[in-house]
Amino acid sequence: MRRVLTILACVAMLVAATAAPAAAAGPPTLVTGTRISLMGSLACSDLGGGNELCHWEYPEFYSGDITGTSLNTVDFVRRTDGSFQGRGTEVCTGCTIAGRTGDFEALFVVRGSGTSVTWTATLIGLSGDLAGLRGHGWSAGYDAAGNETYAYKIHFTK
Repeated sequence: MRRVLTILACVAMLVAATAAPAAAAGPPTLVTGTRISLMGSLACSDLGGGNELCHWEYPEFYSGDITGTSLNTVDFVRRTDGSFQGRGTEVCTGCTIAGRTGDFEALFVVRGSGTSVTWTATLIGLSGDLAGLRGHGWSAGYDAAGNETYAYKIHFTK
């Protein structure tokens, strides 16, 4: 009986080893590129004193190490001096990151003044080959054409 259990345990370990995904978890990787944001839908309400509370929904188009189109939703306060800050979510369906395709979500904070914008985001892979994706990103500025340059440090947990 002990021999049968030992053989079964060896077979189970062999099956588990061969069933593991080919692209297992790895070290963090930097992915970069540009993205273009379109105006979308913006609605603001007066908070008094010239300050506004705004809700903005807009698409973004990624190129570079991330490709695809996301839909962003952000709520922010815009002040009379032109500065703003807020929080939002980004959902990208059928996007590709580092050669893997699936859906991801990013939770971000944004702040700036005028056309100067900075943000940081936490990236979470949701489905497809992006399930198990984790990362942190930031705005790396704008290129001469006005496209935003992004950078994410990512890793796959599976």
